[in-house]
Amino acid sequence: MSGAQVVGLGLCTPVGTSTHMTLASLRAGLVRFTRTEVLDEVAEPVRASRLSLLDDSLTRTQRMAALARQALAGVRPLLESLPPGRVLPLYLGLPEAGLGAPVEQEALVAAVLAETEGRLEVVKVHESGRAAFFEALASAQKDLHSGRAGALALVGAVDSLADTASLKMIRSAKEEA
Repeated sequence: MSGAQVVGLGLCTPVGTSTHMTLASLRAGLVRFTRTEVLDEVAEPVRASRLSLLDDSLTRTQRMAALARQALAGVRPLLESLPPGRVLPLYLGLPEAGLGAPVEQEALVAAVLAETEGRLEVVKVHESGRAAFFEALASAQKDLHSGRAGALALVGAVDSLADTASLKMIRSAKEEA
């Protein structure tokens, strides 16, 4: 056993804007897909799992920033309970390059840090797509065990392929295959 403990959790998904809502939706078997403005190879609307609260015109980076801000609400009480001036290390998982629209990493990280009012410091960013969260978690655990990260760290990941540009890129790649 590693001794690591989860002391807070924040989620924002197409089926819920909080941990509680997401888990309740999953237990209820809810799935949220919507028809998009992007057409597939037979001129049918591509279906995507989109959070309906986000404007369809947002870029991938803007969508990811909005999702991250909402997920951070789940750990805000923890951040606010820290002693004044205490900064937590952040281990962040991001999409891999080449899949979907490009992500403006600096703008995304700046949006995440702005949301936490200086309570986080980026230690490591993992750009490996769906595996990125697990790589970030492994990095955090290593640093927690060695003492490099102190006693507490924030591990997170964010991605979205439901923006128009990403859907078009995925559709085009599928047509070429």
